[in-house]
Amino acid sequence: MSQISPPIRILLVCAVAFMAAWMTVLKPKPVTAEPDASASAQTATAQSAAGKFVQRAQAAKTTAEAAAAKAAGEDTAAGTTTGAASAAKTPASQAAAKPAKPAKPAGLPARVRTALAADKVVVLLFWSPRAADDRAVHAELARVDRHAGKVVVDASPVARIARFQRITRGADVAQSPTVVVVGRDRKVETLVGYVDHVSIDQLVTDALRNS
Repeated sequence: MSQISPPIRILLVCAVAFMAAWMTVLKPKPVTAEPDASASAQTATAQSAAGKFVQRAQAAKTTAEAAAAKAAGEDTAAGTTTGAASAAKTPASQAAAKPAKPAKPAGLPARVRTALAADKVVVLLFWSPRAADDRAVHAELARVDRHAGKVVVDASPVARIARFQRITRGADVAQSPTVVVVGRDRKVETLVGYVDHVSIDQLVTDALRNS
């Protein structure tokens, strides 16, 4: 150290002093970032807007659910009212069970079907207009006693006997003329060949008495 010249020593002392001052006083301190007020404000605004959106969405959902429940209640009430009104308009006679009517014979001419349904005795002549005996029986048929509407008389060509099979099934109608008397109990009696109105009246009287 004694060999270093005074100017050098002064320079070294100054350098050491500068280094010491640098380490203690002059060394720059680390910069600490301060919060950005504008960024904080923007974040707070975004959070507030999001919160308001969520609140509005929940409010809209609640309103929609309430409207749906109200509509469902009104529909149910309307359906109940309509049903009650319909029931009120239904006559009591329709609500009560109607007694079953006896089945009408089907597959028969209307006049004969109506007579049987009314429990009348039916006299049928199966004939052929070309035969003399058939024409004679047909003329006698007009003189048969109707017993004040209790007897119905009708004539049909023998070729159409299939239309009367519901009542002639148990009768032997193989030729013309044939007179068939059907009682109110559906019992069938036949007269084959020429017969006068007296013979027919006798069968009719028996049918009225026995049925």
